[in-house]
Amino acid sequence: MVAKRIVMLGMAILILSLAACGPQEPPTIVITLPPPAATATRPGPAATVVPSPIPPSPIPPTATLAEGSGGGGVDFFVMLVDYRPDPPQMIVVDPATGERQSTFDVPGLAPLSTMKIGGPFAFYLDPTTQIVNQIGFDGNVTEMRFITSDTDYFQGDFLPSPDGTLIAWGTSTFDPGGGNANRLTLKIANFFGEDEKMIVDQTLPDVSILPQPIQWSLDGRFLYYTNEPYGIGGYILFSGGPDLQRVDVATGQVTQILPDMGCLCAMAVSPDGKTVAYIAGSGPLEFVLHDIESGEERKTLIDPGHLQAGSVLWSPDGASLIYAMAISDFEHPEAEKYALVRVEAATLDQTILIPDDERLFNPMLWPTASALWLNDKDGNAWRLNPESGELVLAAEGKWVVK
Repeated sequence: MVAKRIVMLGMAILILSLAACGPQEPPTIVITLPPPAATATRPGPAATVVPSPIPPSPIPPTATLAEGSGGGGVDFFVMLVDYRPDPPQMIVVDPATGERQSTFDVPGLAPLSTMKIGGPFAFYLDPTTQIVNQIGFDGNVTEMRFITSDTDYFQGDFLPSPDGTLIAWGTSTFDPGGGNANRLTLKIANFFGEDEKMIVDQTLPDVSILPQPIQWSLDGRFLYYTNEPYGIGGYILFSGGPDLQRVDVATGQVTQILPDMGCLCAMAVSPDGKTVAYIAGSGPLEFVLHDIESGEERKTLIDPGHLQAGSVLWSPDGASLIYAMAISDFEHPEAEKYALVRVEAATLDQTILIPDDERLFNPMLWPTASALWLNDKDGNAWRLNPESGELVLAAEGKWVVK
């Protein structure tokens, strides 16, 4: 039974339900789906930070970016988290095969923790100490006190760069004197807290907004963030922001990519940094590809029987995308179902990879062409081959860390 999800979009913290205890290493289950059925499409009108060196990873890299993706040699892997042991554990696995590479304890990790991956490190907020920690594959923990210094409660979000050498964090704090002013900040520093740059620093009255970092360019040159409102109640299944801003890390210059569209739009920037995909609309939903240089847009409708959609991911080569769409009912959340849809970037043709399913498969990572990693509602990790439709239960009771 899935609890009704009334999401308060504060701190971008995902409240996870612990899965029931089960075997630590279940046998692999393979489910072969029927051939995907194509859905109808309707094309629309065109519309200098120098990081400190980092220690080497204790394990060899398992995969590299596809040629031409602009990643600058960033290595990919998949990390799973198991909250059931005390302390919880993280497992590093090969992105293509799911083969275990390393396992280590993560002290201070909890289901309420914000967790992110950057290079050979995991970054997470300890909800008890309100300190952001960095942990390597050898299990060594480093406290990053500069992110949450002098803060009883970290009201914000953070995001490490793909290689783990930089970290960005946004905060939104109310006037401690009891006024209505709200101070918004967005900062970037290396992981020692050095070479700090203030990107956003403004105080606004009667506004509950978080400058939330949502994505880095793969080469670490640009940071993308959105001014996400929080404290909004509602039946919200997928997160997103109303706008998109791009920061040049070397100069601190901010460029608007998308204006405030008045929605909580799920979005993702392509691996080459040329296109942003987003889902817009409050009635019939649209899947939109926005050319960052020209501003031109191409659109296609999302199936009108699905009133919410999100979790947009690009393939490693930027040729296609994936998103989840939901059959949702505020009065009967137990009737929710998710379908996963693949979109071809060149044509906007759509193909259903997984039809409406009560397990609520949610796309988390697409690290290699043949392996799309998913979570389900019960905290199990799955691996889907987007070409063949083969769906594999990769790890029971373990969440994929995005």
